[in-house]
Amino acid sequence: MAEEKRWLKSYDEGVPHSLKPYPDLTLVDYVDKAVRENPQADMLIFKKRHMSYAEVNKLSDEFAAVLAALGVKKGDRVALVMPNCPRPLSAAGVPGKSAPSWSI
Repeated sequence: MAEEKRWLKSYDEGVPHSLKPYPDLTLVDYVDKAVRENPQADMLIFKKRHMSYAEVNKLSDEFAAVLAALGVKKGDRVALVMPNCPRPLSAAGVPGKSAPSWSI
């Protein structure tokens, strides 16, 4: 078994070898927690642009509101085609806020 997990030797000190027991939290839960605890911390950096947890959360809330205004409701399916950039991250939290089915 140890042979199968040789990569664990390269982990920095303090990095757990497993996430077990797995928390009962979603991505939205983790972002909400980060927004409460440290809203101005960088959530991502893209092409020298820094986006905080609060900023990404605000974009996600705005996107959820637009979907709701368009009539998207729980159980609806929404598909997004987006470039490889930060925007999909702001959309990723929407299912937990407005609850449509999602394909990103």
